[in-house]
Amino acid sequence: MADLPPEIMTEILWRFPAKFLVEQRFVCRSWFSLISSPPFTRKHATLSTLDGANTPKRKIIVRVHGCIDRLVCYSFQDSYQSTSINFFREEFPDYPFKNLPSEFYFDIIGSCDGLVCVLVGRTYTIFLWNPCTIDYKILPDLGESSYVWKYGFGYDYKSDDYKVVITLVDYGPDQTRIYKSMLYTLRTKSWRRIQDYPHDGNTVDSKSSVFVRGALHWLVKINSTMVINSLDLASETYLQVPKPDYSSFSNDYRLGAWSGCLFIQLPNCSANQYELWVMREYGVRESWTKSITIPFCKFRRNHLHFSTVTWFSGKGIILFNFHERRFAYYNAKDNSIIELTDHYNGWFHPYGHYVYVESLVSPNAYDKLGANTSRLLN
Repeated sequence: MADLPPEIMTEILWRFPAKFLVEQRFVCRSWFSLISSPPFTRKHATLSTLDGANTPKRKIIVRVHGCIDRLVCYSFQDSYQSTSINFFREEFPDYPFKNLPSEFYFDIIGSCDGLVCVLVGRTYTIFLWNPCTIDYKILPDLGESSYVWKYGFGYDYKSDDYKVVITLVDYGPDQTRIYKSMLYTLRTKSWRRIQDYPHDGNTVDSKSSVFVRGALHWLVKINSTMVINSLDLASETYLQVPKPDYSSFSNDYRLGAWSGCLFIQLPNCSANQYELWVMREYGVRESWTKSITIPFCKFRRNHLHFSTVTWFSGKGIILFNFHERRFAYYNAKDNSIIELTDHYNGWFHPYGHYVYVESLVSPNAYDKLGANTSRLLN
């Protein structure tokens, strides 16, 4: 490959999996410089998530609660050419918050471009971590001790920046609640206050958000009405996204992301089925479309009550059941359910799991020289 023009070599390297490139980046200085550069890692991350002939292998990171919180990783591959799904557990490499004292816990704030953002309770320490490269960054102290109400992590396409949002509950002079939003950006390496979270609603889904189209999304209930709140990471303003034209409401609603689209999982009791609605055109109410339905009897027969949709394609969906502590796959074509994992010894956090594709994106990308990178070069 030494005789290839640089642009051709770059095009070829973009097509390799991140794990392979991590191992090969030390072949020579020019490869290390290229593979570690932010433009290369951004392009590689974009190409890695595209479905096609070489469907990417995705990973599910799961928080397991026990005497000591820990992480478990599952890999799966669901190609359009195949009628089955490959799903298996992998040993997770060491991670920077692994050996916490038993009285500590952690929450997964979110995942974007192969980066995982984790909040350690009690200390409010926040890690930005790439499980593939094992690089990580500890964010500066938030300087707050209020109750964490909501959070999110995503990428601002306009400013080419990764942003973390933490919303805290505070009280004004008259004891009214204030939902104070603090934002951290990798470029500025600092926290600042942005627009307060606009609604005093009850959380329906979880504290964590769903990242789609450059915005973070939360599902909340205000006066018995479902509302999808969003935070546009470019303008740093809160908005509302139109919800499906659906009259009934349930606390079993779940919000998710698939192929750049929002989806909602909801029970339709009158039809005795669960439904997945997808917003095909972002921000357009009329574009909400019912994509997949699963009869309630399938859940009861397979003991999959209270299941959450983790991932779905045109063929089927991966279900995550936190009571049974296992994953299952529903095949929409033949209406069958396959158990993917056995019961796990530990309590799966109901919302503590995210799907991601391995990447080369570094949490230290905007530093002059990342701490972990400097050790590699010495």
